Amino acid sequence: MKIIFFDADKRTREFYKGKKFGKAKVEFISGGPSGTENDADAISATVRLKLDIATLKKFPNLRLIATRSTGFNHIDIKYCRKREIKIANVVGYGETAVAEFAMGLLLCLMRKIFIAAGDLRAGRVDMPKYEGRDISGKTIGVFGTGAIGSRFVKLAHAFGAKIIAHDRSPNPNLDGIAEYVDLDTLYGRADIVALNIPANESNYHIVNAAAIAKMKRGVLILNIARGELINAAALYKALLSGQVGGVAMDVLELENAAASICGAKGLTKDQAQIALYNEKMLDMDNVLITPHTAFNSIEANKRILQATQDTLKAFAEGGKFKVVSA
Repeated sequence: MKIIFFDADKRTREFYKGKKFGKAKVEFISGGPSGTENDADAISATVRLKLDIATLKKFPNLRLIATRSTGFNHIDIKYCRKREIKIANVVGYGETAVAEFAMGLLLCLMRKIFIAAGDLRAGRVDMPKYEGRDISGKTIGVFGTGAIGSRFVKLAHAFGAKIIAHDRSPNPNLDGIAEYVDLDTLYGRADIVALNIPANESNYHIVNAAAIAKMKRGVLILNIARGELINAAALYKALLSGQVGGVAMDVLELENAAASICGAKGLTKDQAQIALYNEKMLDMDNVLITPHTAFNSIEANKRILQATQDTLKAFAEGGKFKVVSA
């Protein structure tokens, strides 16, 4: 049996040094598949590796994908079901890390911290330019109140914000903190719209031109979930018009393809257009984008690697482990 870890950085290699996965042979590769690793029975990767049909066909013996993430929209689920390839993810590792990062992004956007810090580093100071807004007293509409969303709600509430929320299953732990409303009401009342929902076929581009038109003029949007939730063209045009006053995102649509149009080689026309909008937004003073790093705390990374080890060890030894698709 063979297990291959892709996207294996120094931290990953050091964590697994000396650790056994039953009698399985283990290989660590810093990047993605080269096409020569076709003897793998199980692979582990991060969301940076798109496991589409073309990639998965390179592994004829594959029986398990252990993604080092909670989300698994980077994996072709339908093809895995057809091939009977199990998928295991990591849950519960990063509620604190992601929620705290989201609050950090919001603070940086509202108080223009990233602009002020950049100016000072460049030897400039323009105090009127850095005038921001308080979180206290604002209405924050939280779309999705699962583990991460509910923790973010509690942090925002501690800052003095009024919380309205939308979720198919209201969280009883937020009684007295969040008022649950329908989505149109959330859009219409929120000063800040925070996205905390997974990406799937039903909510692809759920924040589009029509949704943005229902929001307050000058609304701020916070997305620490998935880039596919937002239509990049609609967001860019709304930023230009002032309908959206600012945006802070830890995710981008097509973030694996390129952060700039310069890297858009090989994309379709539509994909290249999305990459172009991403590039244009990166240059805006009211846009703050980070490279999908909200999860990236020392504590969260240790939990990810330990949970992945437990899954792969059970797989190699014929034990039981939780899967999201089989």
